[in-house]
Amino acid sequence: RICVQCQGSKWFQTTALKWELHVDMGDTEFSRNPATKQDLKGVQRTMLATLARAEAISAENEYEKSAEIEFRDASERMNSHVVWVSVFIMLIEGVLVAWQVLHLRAFFRR
Repeated sequence: RICVQCQGSKWFQTTALKWELHVDMGDTEFSRNPATKQDLKGVQRTMLATLARAEAISAENEYEKSAEIEFRDASERMNSHVVWVSVFIMLIEGVLVAWQVLHLRAFFRR
């Protein structure tokens, strides 16, 4: 058991700061039963399966990224078309309003 005690700063003058460090020594399970070559082959298989799965996830993420880019581009094209159609409709409505105003002005002057 190791105890370390230090003097506090101005804010902690009334309270002593104390730390304790506990270290346990002894044999571990690994040192009693070391891994065999057969155990390592199982770990190797698991590691390779995990790496293959990570590569599959990465490939899926790349596919989703490309699909998202295609969808965004299609959406932007559609939005552009909608804007042009809206501008065209507004121009037609402006022409119709002008024609109606001229027609009604001529009608009421008669």
